[in-house]
Amino acid sequence: MRVLHVVKGLGPGGAERLLVSLAGVRAPEVAFEVAYLLPQKAHLVPELAAVGAPSHLLRTFKGSAALERLLPDVRRWMARAPRAVNRVLRAVVPTRLSFEIAKRVEINGELVDPADFMPYLEGLSRIDATFFGAMLAAAGQHSADDLLPSVEVPTLVIAGARDGFTPPDRSIAMANAIPGSTLLLIEDGSHTTPIERPVEVNQAIAGLLDRTVDPSFASLSSPLRA
Repeated sequence: MRVLHVVKGLGPGGAERLLVSLAGVRAPEVAFEVAYLLPQKAHLVPELAAVGAPSHLLRTFKGSAALERLLPDVRRWMARAPRAVNRVLRAVVPTRLSFEIAKRVEINGELVDPADFMPYLEGLSRIDATFFGAMLAAAGQHSADDLLPSVEVPTLVIAGARDGFTPPDRSIAMANAIPGSTLLLIEDGSHTTPIERPVEVNQAIAGLLDRTVDPSFASLSSPLRA
């Protein structure tokens, strides 16, 4: 895992600095993988798990396992002409059309500012399609369920009640499995809850950091940006 290689190259104190820098809204898969790979450092910062699932995320995508079944065929199709696929995606993904499609498929269009969402699409378009497919397949097979009961740091789980990518029941189950964790469920939030309700998310994160890391975080008033 790339995170582990980065940590090992940071030298004395480097892991602490990196883990503190990771104390933002992270996918649960990343948060728990860091804890698994670096158990001796896992106590240094609280966990902040946002809009995700701790295991087999493809099995509940939009309420079914269809994506898990279809992904192998999609990856084989992309492998036939990877350069052409990348060119098309880089032309189509970072556009207003994609934003409008996302509004109809998942995100709450009444709450998302295009200026906040477009950088995500631009970054997504720069990822090699075959690599993204492999990464998605690996994420779909990954599970951190066995780690949840052993988490010993203060944990905040953030979820959107309208999240169709990783339904909220996955986040609720994750919060229930982590001893002493706190669940923030945003009623009108989707898979992009942090940019839909940035004030609420920011306040929850600042409150957690205020209680567990540094009281100065309580003074944060502006939304945290990814």
